[in-house]
Amino acid sequence: MDEREEGVSERPLKSLHNRIESPVLFVNHTGRRVNLKWFDYSGEEKLFATIVGGTNNRLKMNTYVTHPWIAVDEETNERLLLNFRETFFPDEPVIQRVDFDARRFYVVRAEINITTPVYRLEEYCTRFLRKTVLSQNIRKLPLPQSILKEILQKVS
Repeated sequence: MDEREEGVSERPLKSLHNRIESPVLFVNHTGRRVNLKWFDYSGEEKLFATIVGGTNNRLKMNTYVTHPWIAVDEETNERLLLNFRETFFPDEPVIQRVDFDARRFYVVRAEINITTPVYRLEEYCTRFLRKTVLSQNIRKLPLPQSILKEILQKVS
């Protein structure tokens, strides 16, 4: 983990201020309905928008550098990734050009890709079983006791 990643993981999950605007484009690559949430100044999770899959899978907006965002699957509430991270903190915008006569800055809109996490095979199987088998029937599966015990711990 580099210094920049360490600093991001130590940031509080709440918005700190709205001084530096950061234009972004969220792109949903999951094929699922995704709830995009931000953490307000008190650290409360707020639903901002739902981005559908398919052709209408983009949301263009402006946010601020200190505002943390998460994405979750609308149906399962599973946490998704934003540019390969569970929590997205916007960067300061990159200035593309300056129009000195009009006193205007033109900035690059950052593209934020929403994707599904990649699980270890064991975790994927456990998730599948929890989704498809009723909890009272898990003990009846023809699996080793150690695996059944682990699945039951995760269900509880």
